[in-house]
Amino acid sequence: MAKRSDQEHRNRTGQGDERRNRILQTALYHFAVHGYARTSTNRIAAEAGTAKGLVFHYFGSKRNLFLGCLQLVLDTFGSELCVFLSVKSPDFIQRMQGFLRLKKMWLQQHPMEYRLLARLPDLPVELQAAATKCLDRWQGQQRALVTDLDETPWNPQVNPNQVIEMVALLTEGIDQRWLSFPLSGAPEGEQDGVVKNSDDALVAWEEHLQRVLEEALTYLEILRQGIYRG
Repeated sequence: MAKRSDQEHRNRTGQGDERRNRILQTALYHFAVHGYARTSTNRIAAEAGTAKGLVFHYFGSKRNLFLGCLQLVLDTFGSELCVFLSVKSPDFIQRMQGFLRLKKMWLQQHPMEYRLLARLPDLPVELQAAATKCLDRWQGQQRALVTDLDETPWNPQVNPNQVIEMVALLTEGIDQRWLSFPLSGAPEGEQDGVVKNSDDALVAWEEHLQRVLEEALTYLEILRQGIYRG
């Protein structure tokens, strides 16, 4: 009897996890495409095939549901960042170039997640602080990018902390440039629950990502010339 009860509990837990994930994925789509204010929890529940009460059972509020979607997006990139950090180059410039290539590739492979991130500046004021906390935790994970650096080829007159701060400002600006393309506001429509963008819009978006990456790599090479020994 105990074994049967344990199995039933695992089945219920698995079903609960599946429902929760389905709600999250459906909500991610709507928040990304329609924005926070225009997203309806009624529609999310209907398209997720569940009762609205279950949406609030799992997340408590529309606010928490959005934050759950944002955390899902950050965790998705974070898992790839962990792999990157496990084999990171000791050379700071090479490491940051590899990181930017990774981020560009991830954005290009996750257009829905891109849309959600691009909509963060449009969040209601009362939600901005909570979203910022999620991003702060995510930035904390990225601090591993500046550990275990090989500073032997650096010019001894260079202040390593100032270099790290300069690169942090550069990557912050690059993130803003990447997310400036209005892909989130340009869906041509929906078909079978999937946003359809014109081929031209998607090509322009991918070219934008690549152009910003190339500019960032150029800036890092200029920085290399300034901080490394001649």
